[in-house]
Amino acid sequence: MAPSPFRLHSTLPTLDGIPHVPLGKYPAPVQPLDLAAVVPMFQGRAWVKREDLAGAQAGGNKVRKLEFLLARAREVGAGGVIMVGGIGSNHCVATAFYGPRVGLDVHLVIFPHEVTPASRRALRAICALRPKITHAPTDEVAATLAAARYAASLVAGRRLYPIWPGGSSARGTVGFVEAGIELADQIAGGELEAPDAIFVAYSSGGTATGLSLGLQLAGVDTEVVAVRVYPAPLASAPVLRNLAERTHRFLASRCDDPLPAFDASRLRVRGEYLGRGYASPTEAASAAREAAAGLGLELEPTYTGKAFAAFLDAAGSRRYRDARLLFVHTYDARLPHRFGDTDIDPELVPLRLRGYV
Repeated sequence: MAPSPFRLHSTLPTLDGIPHVPLGKYPAPVQPLDLAAVVPMFQGRAWVKREDLAGAQAGGNKVRKLEFLLARAREVGAGGVIMVGGIGSNHCVATAFYGPRVGLDVHLVIFPHEVTPASRRALRAICALRPKITHAPTDEVAATLAAARYAASLVAGRRLYPIWPGGSSARGTVGFVEAGIELADQIAGGELEAPDAIFVAYSSGGTATGLSLGLQLAGVDTEVVAVRVYPAPLASAPVLRNLAERTHRFLASRCDDPLPAFDASRLRVRGEYLGRGYASPTEAASAAREAAAGLGLELEPTYTGKAFAAFLDAAGSRRYRDARLLFVHTYDARLPHRFGDTDIDPELVPLRLRGYV
């Protein structure tokens, strides 16, 4: 049985090796956060886990997932990957960057949503990285077009490997099971105390689910609060539970010994920070971004901004004001700034998307 090169193997010693490609730089550091500077009534302790620094060239919460997903694409002999994303998808940016670096073409089916400076920058970065882009008028049409392109690739004999939105398949979520075990090791090493609650943005769910499952496998009992930034029912507590069960089964199928059961009650969803919908900024997120900037963190308006708004409100609440809290920073601005802040050749932008850049 091939040992896993990850911390997963120390927690699950009979785990068979799961294919991966090394993309990240780990462990993602944990840093103390002077939360009382922006929430004066907070009397507890706070930290931030810097997943934004998880990659040597580019970080964010997509890197850990792509390590397993791109490896699987190569294992099955795919010539490329295909995925769906919004115009400002940082997952699309990361996939367009890392895919060619491991020998895979990247095909993106992109749909529009509310335009912000961050989403415009991300779209410019996507186009500058030169993946194959198809425009779709809605996310539903995008899914249909992606399925058709996948089927056509099989007929043509150059298979595309489909990547689930956000990379949050069971295989992709294993990346954040690894992150949860990594965090447990950081707690054991004294880098932080075991948090009473961990706050993280929730769109496709792999980050929150993987963290919760990894921490439980490592014996750390903490609450993971998934702050919903995508509308229900596609983002909901039942969806998270289903993903946790599928990821648990995926790991169990590769272990000789049984895995401990997953306790879904330790994974909670907060939905009141969504605003008008996906990618729609809110006043609370804007205020949270300003507060975060004062603490040295660059957030964006529709994922981490909303999650940090929930984090700040929790810190000022009776329930958490004396607690130990952790914020998981999942947005890496390096790639969007690197590729999206310079002039771009209009020919690189599909005609129907030029109005957005």
